[in-house]
This record gives sequence, structure tokens and C-alpha cells, in this order.
Amino acid sequence: MRRKIPQWEFDFYALALPRGHAFGEEPPVAAWGSNDGNGCGIVTHNPESDSFHVIVMRRRV
Repeated sequence: MRRKIPQWEFDFYALALPRGHAFGEEPPVAAWGSNDGNGCGIVTHNPESDSFHVIVMRRRV
């Protein structure tokens, strides 16, 4: 199952990325998380090339 995550939660997850909040030319347009809180996904979009990318993260326990 998945759920849309609020902005504050997305910001927290983004800090774990190698470049943090620095998405450059591909800003995030959507994010979702698993109901159990063990994973989340981020969709980014590059408006110049009109391409989309997905970043998936899981929590290490």
C-alpha cells in the first residue's frame, strides 16, 4: 500500500539523499511512502527534456 507523504516528511527523507535537497534541474513533483514507513518514492521532472525519474528509498533497520 502507499500513501502521499506531506512536505515536512519529504524534506526529512530528502536529507538522506547523497545531495540532500539539491535536485538541480529535476525538482520533485510527487512523493509517496509505504504504510509501514519502511520505504518511500520520489518522482522528479526535468522540464527541459520533459523526462521523469523515480527515486526509491527504504529504511535500514
